[in-house]
Amino acid sequence: MKTQYLSALLLSSLLLLAGCEKMVTDVDIPEYEPKLVVHSFISSDEAHINVYVSESIPVFGKPSSDVASEPIANATVVLRRNGQSITLPYEGYTAGYSIPVVDAGLQPGRTYTLEVSVPDGRQVTGECTIPSHRNETLEITSVIKEAGEFDSLYTFQFRFRDDQAGEGNHYRVFAYLKVRFDPQSEPYVQELSFDKGEVYVSDENRDLSTFTYRASAYAYKLEEVTFKLLTTDEDYYTYHRSVNFHSDGDPFSEPTLVFTNIRDGLGIFSGYRVYTVTQTF
Repeated sequence: MKTQYLSALLLSSLLLLAGCEKMVTDVDIPEYEPKLVVHSFISSDEAHINVYVSESIPVFGKPSSDVASEPIANATVVLRRNGQSITLPYEGYTAGYSIPVVDAGLQPGRTYTLEVSVPDGRQVTGECTIPSHRNETLEITSVIKEAGEFDSLYTFQFRFRDDQAGEGNHYRVFAYLKVRFDPQSEPYVQELSFDKGEVYVSDENRDLSTFTYRASAYAYKLEEVTFKLLTTDEDYYTYHRSVNFHSDGDPFSEPTLVFTNIRDGLGIFSGYRVYTVTQTF
């Protein structure tokens, strides 16, 4: 009797699994409609404006072509402000649309509109304001060298403070070295990862605070270290934070949507300022 009961239970389980499998395979996948994707971060402190245009890829199924890796080279990219406009040409070596900042006349505190259209009639737009204020409080507090048999360990400490009263300030911090790995090698640029400190910073609940950092790296010879403090708009901060949460590598984390401020499309168009501190050795 017990054997018959177990057999019946096993048969019921198999039928249930078969029914579930049928339900999954019967789901209709929605038709894939690619959207224009635009990425551009502009600053009056940089040398060039760069805009990158591509298409989105489907969540389900297989795309008809490798749209994720192929830039769109025949788009019309226009930057506008107060009725004035300038068209950005496509540059094959950057796979994007580029123009010198001086030609566009970028200015802090001004709002710009980006329009991107393609021959099939699709058009997307974005808008951003370059921050009027640039935080210039970044300073190197110490550089420690621990000599080894062949190379040395360099440890850097630096900091900056939120220098504007009132919450709503956003920053990005990064650093890189120019080093040699042996006597015969050419100088090599290496980005530093932080042992302490946040890459993307908001002063929410931390108004007028001081933010401290520590980073370290091995090198045969250190020639130069550069630290950059970006004062960004809120969209720059929100976008990069959403990208980090979206691709954190944790398979058990909740899915997150990447922030976009491109109307009728996807992507980001935002502004920032740059303050740079460089120390040579």
